[in-house]
Parts: sequence; C-alpha cells; structure tokens
Amino acid sequence: MWVVPHIFTWKSHRSITTADHLALAVRNDLFPQDPQTCKDYGFERALTVENRSMLLGLYIGLMHPGRMGIPPQTINDWRVRGVLVEEIKVAYYKIPAESRGGYFPWFLQNQHILDPSAAADSQSNEKGDAMVLHAWRFTGGSETDLPADIRARITSMPQDRQLCHLFYMMLLSKQHPAPFDDLWISFGFCSCACKEEERYLGERYQVLIKKCTFDEFYNAFRSARILDLFHKNGIEVDIRYLADALQNYRMRKSVWVLKQFVIQTNTHPEARMENSIACDYGFMNCRNDAEIQALKKIYRSFFERHNANPLALHDAAIRGNIFGYLGSLMKLNKKNKRLMKNPYPLPVLG
Repeated sequence: MWVVPHIFTWKSHRSITTADHLALAVRNDLFPQDPQTCKDYGFERALTVENRSMLLGLYIGLMHPGRMGIPPQTINDWRVRGVLVEEIKVAYYKIPAESRGGYFPWFLQNQHILDPSAAADSQSNEKGDAMVLHAWRFTGGSETDLPADIRARITSMPQDRQLCHLFYMMLLSKQHPAPFDDLWISFGFCSCACKEEERYLGERYQVLIKKCTFDEFYNAFRSARILDLFHKNGIEVDIRYLADALQNYRMRKSVWVLKQFVIQTNTHPEARMENSIACDYGFMNCRNDAEIQALKKIYRSFFERHNANPLALHDAAIRGNIFGYLGSLMKLNKKNKRLMKNPYPLPVLG
C-alpha cells in the first residue's frame, strides 16, 4: 500500500522528514520541490536535468513499493547515520546484475552527488554553480545573487518557467536534452529523426535565445508559440514534425512519449512506461517482460526508419489499426496483432 501522501494530511505520530518528501517525489515521479530534501538527497548537486532524472530513477528503484519498497524511515536513518551511499549499494547489490537497470551503474560513476566528501564534489559544484550563474545572469538575474539562492528561487517558480530556466542552462553550456530527459519532448527534440537533427535543433535554439528576451521565450513556450518566435527573429528551422511536437507540451500526443520510451532500451532499460502508451500502443496486452521487449523492438525499428511518420502511427493508433499500418511498412509476425490491440476507435456517442 502506497501511504506516503497521507502523512502530509493525517495527524502523524512522527515528524515529517525530508525522506518523506523524497518518497512523495518518488510517488509522483517528479523532482522533489522541498529545498532541504534537494540538499539532503543530492538533487542540489545534480547539475543537469539528466542527472536529476537519473537520481530520481535511482530512488524510485529503491523506494517504490513495486520495486525494493524501502520505507522513508529507513532512508532517513541511513542519511542521519551518514551511510546513505553505502546502504544504497548494499540494497542494489542484492539484486541480480541483469535486473539493476541503468540508474545504479550511473550512480556508481556519480557518487559525489550524494557524498560531499568525494574528491570530485568540489569541482562538480564549481561547474554547476558556474552554469547556474551564467544562465541566471543571461536571463536578467542579479549579478550579486548566489547559486544557492538562485536554485531556491527557480524551484519556487511555476513548472513551465522552471523548465525554461533548466533549458537555458543546457543551451548556454552548448548542450541539448537527451531522450531520457523530459525536456526532450517539451522543446520538440522528440520530432528529430536522428542525433544530427537534435544537434541542429539545439544550435537553432542557441541562436534564438541570443535574439529574444527570456520572458519572450517563456511566454512563447507556455502559449505553444515557439515556432512563431523563431520566425519573428528570422530563424528558419527545417524539421518536419517539429510544429506538431511544439503544439502544447501539456497535451502532447502519446506517440512522442512512445518514441521516448522505446528508443532508450540500450542505455536505460528501466525507462518508465506512462499509462497513455500502455493503453494506446498495446503494452497493456503484454503478459511478461519478453512480450514488452518484443513490442518495444518493433516500435523502435519503426522510429529508426529514415522516412518514419510518427503522426501516421498516431493516427493508426486512434483508428485501432496499428498492426495494419506497421504491417504495410515492415514484416510482422501475426502473433504481434494481439499485442497491438487497443480500445480504439472509441464509440461515437449519439
């Protein structure tokens, strides 16, 4: 039973700890919002959205009832006793190596995020502070604001404004979102056909933010008018499906979520499946992990085609004809037809 949210509303016999806030973040699959929790559990030292996503994934594996299910009281005890890093290792090493996923290997290479005494931590913090300061000043922030204060202020902002700040940090560091990063969909990188197109789009954004103010960019993002802002500033962006991907990041088509899910297989085998793609693309029909992997492989093969049309796949899904559509493009085993069934088309109510 997942009871974490109730401790925040019920009169509890114990004090709420930062581990409870962490458990709530795990429950909601979102970064923690409480500043002290971010400090206690490494999110403050995770310098990029990618690293924060990896750290959250590590905790999901550790705390979610469907995974190891370690309660927040235990996590809090580990932190207070100064053995959090060691106990995380012990917990994951109890799992067979092939079942540990990609978050734990990442953690082993980035222990400084949770262990301030690690030699790499000081360099890491300096790099992160530099990224924060550069982006903050670039977007009009005060020259005298300190990194910790800037992080706290960004955390208190509306989510879409936070996303824009994080995106600016990436762009000003000559980076762009990776597929396991939520910004990959939010800013349209999911529409790119290959890594070269992703790099090209990142470069277009880097030109754009030097021609517009941060508020112009933020307002364009939240009103789904980023392409208009590109055109207003004389910047051409030639990516076929970008307009669709940027329509409304809050109401994104499930086909973009599907693409994000299936192309991560090699480096992030534990990528989390959203309910929308489980329903729309047949994963709810899978009886075991082998069937899930088989279905992912088919969709991944589709997205890797040079002429893949994600919108046509989406249209096939809402017409209940995924097997027919994909079967016209590639050879499919008839047993896959069962896996690709979904509830569509929905009946017309008259």
